[in-house]
Amino acid sequence: MPLPDQTAFRRTLDYVSIRHKYGQSPITRIRKFLSASTRPAAFKTHLRFNVTSKSKQLIPKSLQLKHPVKSAFGHHVIWKAERQLLQAWIEDCKQTVKRLETDILVTTRQLEFIMPELLPEINLVANQASRRRTEKQETSQERKLSVLLEKGRKTRGPMFEVRNLSSYELTPAECQVLSRGLNFNQAKQPDTRKNVCAVENAIGLLRESERDKIRTKAVGILSRIRKSGCQQVLSEDEEKVIKPLHKNKKITVLPADKGNVTVVLDRSTYESKMTEIAGDCTTYAKINKDPTSKVQTGLRKTLSSSFSGRFLHQQKVILPAAVHQWFCSSDIRFTEDSQKRNASKAHSIFH
Repeated sequence: MPLPDQTAFRRTLDYVSIRHKYGQSPITRIRKFLSASTRPAAFKTHLRFNVTSKSKQLIPKSLQLKHPVKSAFGHHVIWKAERQLLQAWIEDCKQTVKRLETDILVTTRQLEFIMPELLPEINLVANQASRRRTEKQETSQERKLSVLLEKGRKTRGPMFEVRNLSSYELTPAECQVLSRGLNFNQAKQPDTRKNVCAVENAIGLLRESERDKIRTKAVGILSRIRKSGCQQVLSEDEEKVIKPLHKNKKITVLPADKGNVTVVLDRSTYESKMTEIAGDCTTYAKINKDPTSKVQTGLRKTLSSSFSGRFLHQQKVILPAAVHQWFCSSDIRFTEDSQKRNASKAHSIFH
């Protein structure tokens, strides 16, 4: 038979008998102990709420600041300040919980010395009060978090609509990542160790009289780089689903021809459709040579004849990588190694 919950035995203490036996002073100490025992529970729920808000890129209403400057830089300053305030509040909650737990431990030892036979009963009442406070706070924090999530969806709103036409069921976090668009990119955290090594090697080439001065300036610059880092745009849930989404070879993620829509298709369906389109001999024909070099040569001749041309004639014109990629994506060609090629300009950054 399972043991009953120890916090459900008693709700109150018999203060009359305690006063008769120990006097009024221990009763005051007991009441302070019961009041203090609920405070760590409250701050722990605050801590969980703030950590969850940080992981989901949300700012509690009490920490939200006004935007007096309606510019991109002004919004960035407020964005950074709000997140620093949230981190400061998280650290303050951690320190407060440690301090309160230490105070409770000291008070428990005092009560154990004064009335050791009543300490188990006092702990039962304290645990029950702490449990009720925790349940009340968690209900309130869940309601606040749902309001923040709903407000965040309305404020940001997905930039791209996600249409799942595959047999794979997308999770909410995967839908949120795909709704940011296929061109979305987040900068990586700068590796300060490589910068430090490069700077130190460069300083070693200077004269000894200048090394200390340059090293002092470099330390200040490198420390600012490490503190600033990069903006964390994706939440923790979104960060976790990027790699599994990238490794999922059963689906293909493509942009629609028109409209801000991201489409998810089964890879087998997509490849069979491309094979069917490319198999239309009236529209496409197989070629034996890559026409890219021919197009590049023609473009160089056109540029040379369009300008007063010595410079272009004497030096070879190198096409930018973006232009070369555009030529490759615009031509439909077949080689011995590749029998089918995407017949549209749509492509996926995930595969």
